[in-house]
Amino acid sequence: CFLVDFSGSMVGLKIELAIQLAMAFSESCDLLDIPHEVLGFTTDYGAHFRCPSKSPAGVGYSRWEPLRHYILKTFEQKFSQTKHAYANALGLGLDDNADGEAVLWAARRLVQRQEQELKLIVLSDGYPNVAGGKDSAMRAHLKGAVQRCMTAGIETIGLGIMSPAVADFYPDHVVINNLDDLVSGGYRKLAEIFRQSSH
Repeated sequence: CFLVDFSGSMVGLKIELAIQLAMAFSESCDLLDIPHEVLGFTTDYGAHFRCPSKSPAGVGYSRWEPLRHYILKTFEQKFSQTKHAYANALGLGLDDNADGEAVLWAARRLVQRQEQELKLIVLSDGYPNVAGGKDSAMRAHLKGAVQRCMTAGIETIGLGIMSPAVADFYPDHVVINNLDDLVSGGYRKLAEIFRQSSH
């Protein structure tokens, strides 16, 4: 599963790099007959609710905004059937990002599969962030989500899009700063994943 960060900080070159990489991965998976899906995540700032001055039992909220999760390509679809979804994705409203919840959402979808090897590749440029929430809680939750994935047997990899922040959350990670890195870093990691899958 390829999970793409569609948060506001990904605007411009970052989201273009991420989508190029996701498309290249998806097309390559199809050529090698590797089942896969492509997902995206952000939040809906325009629909956020106001936190009461005193939350129940004195517990504060770590997220105030509704989640927005996208399915760009399902396991059943071919890459050629979903090219329009990537083009449309460039026009999505980019808001905030609750990475841990998106990682767990993708993981829940993965564990329903019958394949022996499950891999989750997250393309992101930074730290979890939801306006009005608690960044420290969001970051701790993401670390816990990645650990839960690995404990469940899901190999989880972070691809940092023009940011090294993924190193704080994903033990296995690669940073991609430009198109050259897209080839030397992103594609090399893809080849490594494919070699492991073919064993």
